[in-house]
Amino acid sequence: MVEANPDTVITLTNGTRFVVAETPGEVASSIADWRASILTRALTAPVVANHPRVGEALGQVLHLPSQAHQAR
Repeated sequence: MVEANPDTVITLTNGTRFVVAETPGEVASSIADWRASILTRALTAPVVANHPRVGEALGQVLHLPSQAHQAR
């Protein structure tokens, strides 16, 4: 929650409160920019190990045995 009375106070879900210099609009804009940057990174980074940009990959491919092999 973000309040302005007259200071801008941010209250986290655990109840911790922060007084900040930014306006509530600036706080909301900063949060939106941060969330968008996470989505942009997730959607543009390669995820598979054999991709040419594997050094930038966010995840790792795990090769699990099929169920047919486990039944033996």
